[in-house]
Amino acid sequence: MILITGGMGFIGLSTAEALVSQGESVLLGRHRASRLPAFLAPHYQSAVFDAPLELGDMASVQQLFQAHEIHAVVHLAFSAWGVSTAQQWQETMQGLLHLLEAARQHGVKRIVFASSVDVYSEAPQGPFREEDPLYPATKSAIGAYKQSGEILGRFYTAGTPVEFVAVRIGVVYGPLYHSLKNLPGQMAHAIRAKARQWRPQETELTPSRSRIANDFVYVKDCARGLAGIATAPCLNYPVYNLGGGQAVTDVMLAGVARDLGLDVDPEWMAALADGPEAANERYMRLDRIATDIGYRPRFDIKQGLEDYLAWLDHEPE
Repeated sequence: MILITGGMGFIGLSTAEALVSQGESVLLGRHRASRLPAFLAPHYQSAVFDAPLELGDMASVQQLFQAHEIHAVVHLAFSAWGVSTAQQWQETMQGLLHLLEAARQHGVKRIVFASSVDVYSEAPQGPFREEDPLYPATKSAIGAYKQSGEILGRFYTAGTPVEFVAVRIGVVYGPLYHSLKNLPGQMAHAIRAKARQWRPQETELTPSRSRIANDFVYVKDCARGLAGIATAPCLNYPVYNLGGGQAVTDVMLAGVARDLGLDVDPEWMAALADGPEAANERYMRLDRIATDIGYRPRFDIKQGLEDYLAWLDHEPE
C-alpha cells in the first residue's frame, strides 16, 4: 500500500488515480477535509482508502503505520498558510520528522518528497538541472521549506533501508484546485464564467509582469510523474525535476486564454506587451525523469487548459 499525505488535495487525489491505474492500493491521509471525486469513487474501499493523519502528532502517525502495511509514501502534505512563520516551520518540519521516523521503524522502502521548483528561485538563469547548486538565501518561503526538507530527509535516511527521493515539482494547475492561486486556474474559471475584461487577482498592473515565467505542469502530468517515481523498481538519482518542460510567461498564457475565449482586460494586456523581454529559460530540464521512468509531459499549457475546461463542463468546482 502507498500512503499519500495531503491525500485530499488536488495533487494527492490525481496521484491516487494514477497509482490505482498501475494496480496499486492507496491510502489517502486526511487532515481536516475529506472528499471523494467521481474518478476515485469506483475504487473506494477496494483500492482507495482514507484515514485521519495528524503529522504533527507522532501518536497519530504511529497509529496509521501500525494499522496499514505501507511500503512507500508520497509526501505532499504542507502546513496551512495564514499562520506565523514559526508555527508553519514547526508544523512542516516536525511533520516530516515524524514521517521519516515512522517510515524507518515500519520498513517503508521509499519516501517521495514533494519538493518545488521554488528551490531554484534565486538561481540567476535556467534551464534548471537537478545538479545545479542551490542558493540557501532564498526569499521564497516554499523554497526555504523545501530545501530544508530535502536536506533533512536525505540526512535522516542515510544509512537506513529507506530511500528518500525529492521531486521538484513545477507550478501545478488543474481539476479540484480550489485555492486558484495561480493564473491557469483563475483563467479556466474565468473562461467558464464568461468573465468580461478579466485581469488576475491581486496582481499589480506593471510592465514587469511580462518578465514573469513559470514552469507550469498540468495535474495529470504531475500525478503520472509522482506515481512513476513511487513505483519505479530502481531509481538512479535522489532528486528529480517534474515540470511542463517549458517556461510560460504571462504574455504567452494570456494569449492562450484569449484564444480559448477569455475576454482579457486590454489594459493588462497592453502593460504586458510594453514590458521587457521575458525570461523564457526559467524552466526545469527533465532529462533524469525521462531517462529513469520515461516521463514526458502530455499536456502543454493550451492542452492542459482545454482539458481543465472540459472537466469544468461536467464537474463544476
